[in-house]
Amino acid sequence: MHAFELIKRGKKSWEWAASHMDIINTIISENIADRPLKGLKIGLSLHITKETSVLIIALIRLGSKVSLCSANPLSVQEDIGAFLSSKGIKVYAWKDETKKDYFNNLSQVLFDHPQILADDGADLHVMAHDEETPGILGGTEETTSGVTRLKALEEDAKLLYPVIGVNNAKTKHLFDNRYGTGQSTMSVIEICIPLN
Repeated sequence: MHAFELIKRGKKSWEWAASHMDIINTIISENIADRPLKGLKIGLSLHITKETSVLIIALIRLGSKVSLCSANPLSVQEDIGAFLSSKGIKVYAWKDETKKDYFNNLSQVLFDHPQILADDGADLHVMAHDEETPGILGGTEETTSGVTRLKALEEDAKLLYPVIGVNNAKTKHLFDNRYGTGQSTMSVIEICIPLN
């Protein structure tokens, strides 16, 4: 598939996802005039999907500079990567990366001197600690296993910056199933076992 076709398909996927993510749209509309993230460099190691593209475009619209690699080469949606690249975002990812490619791409994100890291699995955080990457103010970690890895660093007094464990946030439990995946657990239960 030609790059233009990939970008076009990625843009359509982003538009569809954005139309279903009201919370991010509200955050953008309430803050875009002030651009509160202006000049902030954010490094991301996340699944490269249409949902992630909504987050990334929001970060850009609010003023940040973003570098992105994949948290899992098997989940890379290449049309989304092409679309994000067309918007000037540094994307270090492609489907079916080798293990060596994967770790090189993590390094590329760190070479862009991020101040905030958002990670899914903690490989980016661990590499930042192993390489003692300077200038990182803090970050987030999406997974329970990643938080466990970071807690081990904290227990050894080696954690270099604060990290928010996303799975530990109460708000995640309140809205993640409904707004993160588009359906609530109760809706699924009601479909499978009618409650009335």
